Amino acid sequence: MKPPRASLPRWLPPALGAAVFLAVLISGALVTADWVKRGTEMRALVAQIEVSEAAMGQAQDAVREAFAPYEGTGALTEADRQALDAALSAVARDGLAGVTRGGDLVASVAALPWHRDIEAARAAYLAHNRAWQGYLSAAAEDPAEFAVTHDDVNSTWESAEPVVRGAVPQPDLFGLGERVDAIFADEPATAAEGQVSFRQ
Repeated sequence: MKPPRASLPRWLPPALGAAVFLAVLISGALVTADWVKRGTEMRALVAQIEVSEAAMGQAQDAVREAFAPYEGTGALTEADRQALDAALSAVARDGLAGVTRGGDLVASVAALPWHRDIEAARAAYLAHNRAWQGYLSAAAEDPAEFAVTHDDVNSTWESAEPVVRGAVPQPDLFGLGERVDAIFADEPATAAEGQVSFRQ
């Protein structure tokens, strides 16, 4: 005589189905929440990078304005050189304050530990910001630095671009790709554009 076959309680299959459905639902919600969190973190980072870039742009504009009265005049007189040096040193100090503030804001952006692409983007851009700080600090001491191309500024810019672009979450919930395109649209020129000689 065969033993009787054990039968499952009628409530078990629906309960298992509900548990699987709930697990899938929770998993999807967690993935969605993480995607949104990545987007908000990257949006904050892009916003602070924009602040830093604006400070750099203001410094470049101020340098051009300081040079403008002397362009095309050839070698400067001693009085002109002193006036230009004083103006450029002030520009460098003001620019350094703004760029440093921008770097501090970028550094303050928090990311979850497993969002390593965003942490890498922050670190890569901070390297560029710190190169700018070094550039402006040197120019504050010797304004002739404004007539020199600083390779570390250019190289950190080039290194940061693909890392920052790669950290934009996809799908791009907040349209960050366009803002990143605008950030990296221009070359990070640092040399003075005028044809002014710093030395007689």
